[in-house]
Amino acid sequence: MTLRRIIRWCLIGIVLLPLTGVALVFGYAQTGFGKRQLASLIGDLASQPGMTISVTGISGLVPVDMAVDQVTIADAEGPWLTLENATLDWSPLALIGGTAAIDTLSAGRLALHRLPEAAADPEPRPEAESTALLPELPLAVRLDRLAIDTLTLGEAVLGDPVDLQLALSATLGPPAEGLFVDAEILRTDATPGRLTLAASYIPESRQLSVDLAAEEPAGGLLVRTIDLPGLPAVSISVQGDGSTDDWTGTVALEAGPSLQIASDLHLAATGDRTRFGTDLEAIVDGVIPPDLVGLVAGGIRLDTDATLAGDVFSLDSFRLDAAAGRIELDGQVDPTDSTGTLRFRVDPTATAWAPFLPNLDIADLSIAGTAGGPIASPAVQVDLQALGIAFDD
Repeated sequence: MTLRRIIRWCLIGIVLLPLTGVALVFGYAQTGFGKRQLASLIGDLASQPGMTISVTGISGLVPVDMAVDQVTIADAEGPWLTLENATLDWSPLALIGGTAAIDTLSAGRLALHRLPEAAADPEPRPEAESTALLPELPLAVRLDRLAIDTLTLGEAVLGDPVDLQLALSATLGPPAEGLFVDAEILRTDATPGRLTLAASYIPESRQLSVDLAAEEPAGGLLVRTIDLPGLPAVSISVQGDGSTDDWTGTVALEAGPSLQIASDLHLAATGDRTRFGTDLEAIVDGVIPPDLVGLVAGGIRLDTDATLAGDVFSLDSFRLDAAAGRIELDGQVDPTDSTGTLRFRVDPTATAWAPFLPNLDIADLSIAGTAGGPIASPAVQVDLQALGIAFDD
């Protein structure tokens, strides 16, 4: 045999041996014993101190188009999450083109029975500084369909058991493509409800789009959680579209006549400087104790502007107007040296506070002051001015 042939057969062997090994592993994973071993291996690798994960019933073509009968996550108190009838259908060959392409990721049932026990805090890991809103992944991710037929939240989670249905699709690509998410959540138990979300962000063009809508009928979870009088129907919307250089949006919430919120949002981000704020008008009588409703009668108005420049946060303006009076704030916090400044002014409305001070009349009152220096021990100065004070017998 010539040297050329020997080299040729060696090269062929170098190529075929790994392929043969992969083929053997792939074939072994298709056997019943191999799938049971794989389920055990996944559970062992995913478990950690204080958390045990068990996987049972792997079937289908592993790992391309496979199903899992059940996944259970437990802590010292027992199982707190159960996943049933899960399926994964994806295209491994798409990885060659730089995309993790998942056609379908679904589950017949996902049950969160309760929140897990708090685990011990791990050793903190140093985090690389980044101003990017989206993570930079080594490949693009495309999820055509995520579906959970029944998502059950146990009574220990929200106070009442809740059954939901989830459908979602998403893509996360390079800066020129960005993130796109479409999702719908339906409540499928005795109290129906619906939430939809269409959102996208493209870093290269800095385009941000948000369209969220949620609604719940009378007697729903939200109004019962906050004990809103009359338990009215609820509708919520958040909308906005444009470049983050000068982005505007709106938020609206309506829950009967005693809770209504309408707000305009604005955002301007350039370099390491981000300016944001809101102009809000609201009726909040329904979430205020009855004996304090007079302080917010007629609604409230809130105007804010703030700036984040590097690590320094500046509250450029804060003004809250209500029947009770006016509060104005501005200041700055610099975490690099743990210092800050705050200026404040409070102008109470005497007539609104009169029921709480039956034996005291004040024609005019204002409180102003400053606080500054180290955050742990600021220097505080307060000035109080009062006119027309009278005490009733």
